[in-house]
Amino acid sequence: MAGLALGIYYAQDKVIVGSIDASTGKIDLIDKKKAPSDGIENIYLASKIITDNFSNVDVVGVCQAVPSTIKILDRHDVSYGRIGLGIGPRNWTDMNVVSELQEALRRFGSPLDSKTCAFPIISQVGATALGEYNSRFPSAFAGPNAALNRRQTGNIIHIVADHGIGVAILNQGHLFRGTAVPNIGHMLIRPIAGEIYKECRHHPERSCLNAMASLGAIEAKWGIDAKKFEVSTDTDMIAEIALYFAQAITNLIYLSSPNQIIIGGRMSKNKLFIKQIDRLIRMDMAGNNGIIPEPFDSLLDTSNYLSAQREDDAGVLGACRLAADWAKDDKVSTLRS
Repeated sequence: MAGLALGIYYAQDKVIVGSIDASTGKIDLIDKKKAPSDGIENIYLASKIITDNFSNVDVVGVCQAVPSTIKILDRHDVSYGRIGLGIGPRNWTDMNVVSELQEALRRFGSPLDSKTCAFPIISQVGATALGEYNSRFPSAFAGPNAALNRRQTGNIIHIVADHGIGVAILNQGHLFRGTAVPNIGHMLIRPIAGEIYKECRHHPERSCLNAMASLGAIEAKWGIDAKKFEVSTDTDMIAEIALYFAQAITNLIYLSSPNQIIIGGRMSKNKLFIKQIDRLIRMDMAGNNGIIPEPFDSLLDTSNYLSAQREDDAGVLGACRLAADWAKDDKVSTLRS
């Protein structure tokens, strides 16, 4: 299949657009622009970047990675593209980002429409997981053994630890979801005795992971921002935050027996934080004799079982990959519908 597939990632402070050659799999990062303050203005900016760079190019798909909940997951639903509550300063609430993007492209004179171009959407954590997967396992997408290579990657959990905490689960290269995308941020965890947590706006007075261990919670309790956390050596603070992450991740391990766990987001840049989580997971899973039971003992002995995300632009790469996948085959997608 010839042509380019495009990815749009609406980051906290910028709009990022990339492309992937649908035939060769070659990925290029096209542009990064400072994000406007309003959601629809972000879509207009992305549309202008696309029109300026791809007016005379065959574009087969455009995927948006959105900073919000996705209300409709079925691509065949007439309301596909609707998003719910957004995060960050931008006004991402209850709009249809697919129809808004298509309308914005028309305004800028782009010929792209749903008859000739796929328009998927994906959560930001899903896009990030898919992009990191593409970076780590390029042979899972190209060559005669791509399908076999995907199967051999097994089950991977990707956690984004940032102002909010998200999760994506990749099973043999396919993003898992049920009637909604997975959510770890609102998983209830056991607080340390006497711990006062930052209230979560979705369910006050409940100790969810977002309320106890997100960057928002860290800033509320310790008064430090993301940049300070990235380089912090405060062992007491990091041990407490890692304890809450370890609880949630241990539950996910028992549930899905992943072959690998990847942690991304700004919090993952603190190496001590990653090491503490790894240590505490092993403590949580050990029995009274200190031994981790089968088959989890062999899983946790795998080299780099828990590691930090490597690819800084994984989100836009994942959006590109999904756009190419949808354009290539509407029946088999990395985001099954």
